[in-house]
Amino acid sequence: MSDENTDRPASAPADPIKNTSAGPGRRQVMAGMAAASVVSALPVGAAAAVGNPVFAFLRVSSLVTGIPLDKSYTQLGETILAALLSGEDNDGIAEWAVLTERLEALSDEASGEAIEQALTPSLLAKARKLARVWYTGQIERADGRIDVIDYDDALVWRACAWTKPPATCGGPFGYWQKPYKGGT
Repeated sequence: MSDENTDRPASAPADPIKNTSAGPGRRQVMAGMAAASVVSALPVGAAAAVGNPVFAFLRVSSLVTGIPLDKSYTQLGETILAALLSGEDNDGIAEWAVLTERLEALSDEASGEAIEQALTPSLLAKARKLARVWYTGQIERADGRIDVIDYDDALVWRACAWTKPPATCGGPFGYWQKPYKGGT
């Protein structure tokens, strides 16, 4: 016996729903909205100086994490920025903008002590959260839920050069038999 409108048997599963939309996805729209809210909270000079607000975010992230983050981190930076801003009210978004402004004023070689001195306790807590998200690739929400942003590109793998994310190739077959040599 077959379905009346098709040639497939009645017991066959229905055709999968296909998304034929050429427009941006939900995540892209959310990331764009989050980025727009950050830009609106930034001082005019800071937003104009970097051209793209995520570049300022990457510079601030580099200061906080101690690992240089270049333009190759743009997409991950946008995703992390959107994750950090989601669920924040206007005051929370403004606080992220103040954190960015304060850290942008520091030199690229600023010490951890200089960073701590430039921030209030609440901004320091946000800076620590920022570093935690970059290093773990996940964010803990206010309700205790943990959202994974990007496990494979978390900075922990750059900080711990002798290891790699599970299921990621580390070299040619048999590479694990040779002792680790730093810097390779």
